[in-house]
Amino acid sequence: MTGYVLGLDVGTTTISWTVLDAASLEQMEACNRANDSSVGDGIQNPDRILDICLEITDDVKKRFKCISAVGITGQMHGIVLTDEKGNSVSPLYTWQYKTSPVLCSEISSLSGYKAYSGYGVVTLLSLVKQNKVPEGAVSVIIKDVLPEDWTDEVVKKDLAEREFIYKMP
Repeated sequence: MTGYVLGLDVGTTTISWTVLDAASLEQMEACNRANDSSVGDGIQNPDRILDICLEITDDVKKRFKCISAVGITGQMHGIVLTDEKGNSVSPLYTWQYKTSPVLCSEISSLSGYKAYSGYGVVTLLSLVKQNKVPEGAVSVIIKDVLPEDWTDEVVKKDLAEREFIYKMP
């Protein structure tokens, strides 16, 4: 593999990235940027997160011309609701989002497993009980929203230039 590999971590407080030489795996850059997408207690704006990621990607591509692969990690307990096209239809409810302790106990009793406020399943059930889940919405974690948007925003534009290809298995 030639060129560079971009690794992106979408965290609650920072969005971090690293660039590796694809052939030698030498780290060329490691940076982070504040995730300023907060819109409330444990709630973030997924569109702002996407904007930050696109700004980072655009900047990296200016300095490292041939990005041959991208790896993404991100918050695992937070959820965002998406429509059938992968567009976010809710804010991102992070692991810091507080739900009812009664709901956590209810889930624990039914499942036999501990359930904590901030777990995606607890948040989703809370939203269902509050009628805040739009018809047909799907619950995903934030990193799963990014590739959908990157496919539309980055790859189609860049395929013509043959500089950057992003493929999600």
